[in-house]
Amino acid sequence: MFGRKRKLDAFTCEIEAHLRLEVERLREQGLSEVEAQATARRSFGNLMHTEERFYESGRWLWWDHFWQDLRFGLRALLRERGVAALCVLILAVGIGASTALYTVWKSALVFPYDFEGNGRWVAVLAGFNRQQTRSWFLSVPEYNDLRRLGDIFESVSVMQHIMFNLTDNGHPESLDVTAVSADTIRNTGVSPILGRSFLPGEDAPGGPNVVLIGDSLWQRRYQRDPNILGHRIRMNDENYSVIGVMPPYFRFWGTELWVPLRLDYNERNRSHRAYWVTAMLKKGVTQKQADARLAVVAHHWEQKDGGQVPEYANLRLWTEDVMKYVTSSMKDAILVLLAAIAFLLVITCSNVTNILLARVSGRRREVAIRLALGGSRIRITGQFLTESVLLAVISGALGLLIARVSLPLIRHVVIDYVSTESRE
Repeated sequence: MFGRKRKLDAFTCEIEAHLRLEVERLREQGLSEVEAQATARRSFGNLMHTEERFYESGRWLWWDHFWQDLRFGLRALLRERGVAALCVLILAVGIGASTALYTVWKSALVFPYDFEGNGRWVAVLAGFNRQQTRSWFLSVPEYNDLRRLGDIFESVSVMQHIMFNLTDNGHPESLDVTAVSADTIRNTGVSPILGRSFLPGEDAPGGPNVVLIGDSLWQRRYQRDPNILGHRIRMNDENYSVIGVMPPYFRFWGTELWVPLRLDYNERNRSHRAYWVTAMLKKGVTQKQADARLAVVAHHWEQKDGGQVPEYANLRLWTEDVMKYVTSSMKDAILVLLAAIAFLLVITCSNVTNILLARVSGRRREVAIRLALGGSRIRITGQFLTESVLLAVISGALGLLIARVSLPLIRHVVIDYVSTESRE
């Protein structure tokens, strides 16, 4: 199946040996050399047809035809470099743009969860019906009450947006900073590319001054120093030790710095709501079950503290999936872009089709000659399809390169947009 027992040359030599024996026999019967050779060949039949049958029986003919078409297609494209380059460029731009946008769309809207807490990371919201408002922010006493709901929550995190003045290693810079509890970064499912995340206890009052920095800040101010871990940076007239560097795409709450949030858990003011509370649902607990449990908590707050906290009247508490909420803010924009890219891809393919049809019409003489020489329509059609596949493969490779180069830029724009929306 995979190897020929006899080569074509050996088979031809065998046929010629038979012909020589037949010629000698005919000469012995009194025929001349010319007559003997003509009679022998006539009795044997079409020698070329026999060799072709032997050739076709000893290999995968479709594979042999494919390589012939491939070599001829490469020569044809090189002969018409201008047309080939134009088709490749048009297809590469269309494929690159489509691939980049599809990657963003799939990551954001189809598979938004890539970590262990798939669908379990939620934010806790409060609805103050008397004031006709809903709040993403809660107070410290409210956060303390939610931390005790071990029957529905595996962990409860808290964060706050603040401003720091960075004054080391260059000009002073005012930066947005996210202060988080120790398990907040871990709940996102993203690990630092260098170092570690926050440890339990580092967010306690009096804990060490440690900081996580973003990749863009690491590159902009510290030139991607590989020895950044343990480096002390100066913020708000205090020294902070760098414990890790987050990946380039990580812009949690739109900031480049994350520090431990040290709450005063003894605070009693329930109306001072400045903290965004998220939680990780316990395995097996659905959002519907969590919302039912929070409804009981809301009723308890209203009954117990409604006199001191007027906004607790008709209070509602519920959860929202963090990833779904963040991605929903850009869903319409991404779908519009996806439709535009699909339309661009259709236009791209139609333009290339027109160019190839014009190219084929200019090769009518070549097709006529090949048909006259015995070429089948299937073989000629296969030749043109092979040339189209060559263009598609080259364009696809270049398109993937364009997508790879453009994807970080698109991702940066989308992340900045989502980060701004999430802060608002």
